[in-house]
Order: sequence, then C-alpha cells, then structure tokens
Amino acid sequence: MQPRIAPSLLSADFARLAEAAAAVPDSDWLHVDVMDNHFVPNLTIGLPVVQALRKSTDLPLDCHLMIDDPDRWAPPYAEEAGAHNVTVHAEAAADPVMIARDLRAAGALAGLAIKPGTPLEPYLELLRGYDTLLVMTVEPGFGGQEFIADALPKVREARRRVESGHLRLAIEVDGRIRSGRVIEVLSPLISERGAPLYLRSDNGPEFLAQPFVDWCADHRVALHYIQPGKPDQNAYIERFNRTYRTEVLNAHLVETVGELQALSSSWLQIYNRERPHDSLGRVPPLTFLPRPSSAAESLLAMST
Repeated sequence: MQPRIAPSLLSADFARLAEAAAAVPDSDWLHVDVMDNHFVPNLTIGLPVVQALRKSTDLPLDCHLMIDDPDRWAPPYAEEAGAHNVTVHAEAAADPVMIARDLRAAGALAGLAIKPGTPLEPYLELLRGYDTLLVMTVEPGFGGQEFIADALPKVREARRRVESGHLRLAIEVDGRIRSGRVIEVLSPLISERGAPLYLRSDNGPEFLAQPFVDWCADHRVALHYIQPGKPDQNAYIERFNRTYRTEVLNAHLVETVGELQALSSSWLQIYNRERPHDSLGRVPPLTFLPRPSSAAESLLAMST
C-alpha cells in the first residue's frame, strides 16, 4: 500500500476553509478535525461546516471525530456530509462494532482512533471490522504538540498484524513531528536501508529552514511541499485560530448568532488594531501591514 498524505484543516484559517483545501490539490485525503469541547477541551467545526466543505473540494474527506457519543453523531458525517473516511475514538464509543457497520452501510470507510495512552491489544479483534486505524502521537485536542514517541510501538504492532494477515486496514498516524525529529528518525534508517527518494511536508518555517534543506540535499532526498504560500503562513493562522477559540469561543456563552457576530467583531478589532504581536515585532497586525482587513467580514459571513 502506498503512503498517503492527509494535511489537517486544523492549521487552516477557519474563515477560508475552501481556499485552504484548494491550496493542497496534490494531497491524498483532507484531514478534518472535529472537536466538541467535551471529549477534548477544544471546539472546532461540526457537521454543517463539513457539509459545506464537501461542496468546495473534490479531495476525499478524512473526518476525525474527537467527540462524545460518536455512536449517535458519526453516521451523519458519512450519510449527510459524504465523508470518505470517518474515524471515532475507541475511548468514546459505546458500541464500536455497530459504529463500523453503520459507517460502512452509509458508504464510508470506518476508522478507529486510540490516544497515546490507550493500548492497542483490547481492540485487535474488533479492528477486523474497520478500514483504518488512527494512532495518535499527541493528545487529541490541540495542534502544535510535541511528538510522543511512546506511541510508535503500537504502530509497529499494527503494521505487523497487517503484514501477517490478521488485520486488513490502513494505519494512520496523527500528530506533529519537527524537522529535527525527522532527521533523528531517518538518520539511523538511512544507514541501514538507504535514503528515501523524497519527503512530503507542508511549507512550515522549520521545513524551509536551511539546515533541514541542506540535510536533505546531502542525503539526496527530494523535498516536495504540498502547500504553496508564505513560509510563516501556517504558524500565523494556527496562532490566530487558537487565540480566537480560547478568548472567544471557549470563554463566552452566547445564545444567538448575532451575539457571536458582535463578540467576534469587537475581539477582531482589538486583535488587529491594538494587540502587539511578538511575531510582528511587537506591533499590531494592521500597523505592521496597513491595509483593510477582511478577516472580520469573512468570519461573520462564516457564522451566518
């Protein structure tokens, strides 16, 4: 089975998800992180947004549901949003066997995810009814966490089970890995088995850094960037989304869309006009780049 790359929309600008999907046309799947602020302490997007996204891209949607009660909420992502693969967490599922049957009956692949601290062994038999296994190498809930190497033995064991014929599924690995960690992992493997022909990554700053580029050139490893754009784009967008979730979505209880619009508009004015940003030389965004911002208008349009 050929490796697949599924960039996560968690790193995208939530006000421009269609543009973010269009920016990675060479990806195999598009990873959609759905969080409910119950199973994980974060809130992202839900079924209506995924339905809208389905109309905006031809990429297969790989929906990772970090939510409570997936027995109830998972099938609609296949039936109503047309997701290609729907993954639920073993820790949240009441009847994972029935969930897999329901997802397959709805025309989607069925995936089971396990957290870094969750053992693989109790799920080996029921995984016979699944199409994908998602091994988390970070705690679900937030992007940008450090890679947890202790999860790798589960990946190796799952791979061994697939190669022996016990399981027939694809193995996904979810989490961030730094460019320095890539070098640490690949260096001994290159000594034993030779260098890979190429690496595919996003265009984050550390993967564009000269030391990493030089290391790849020294080992004749081609770099294929799957997302065009400015080098710091992903980091800025993720910082904005994280701050917005923390200071607006998770900090206030609103009863109407109008309340959320007003709250968001007021917060964006402060964020763009008054708040100094370390990454911009301790000045607000509109001082650093004085031009009309459509961020508030786009965000409000998304909320309606």
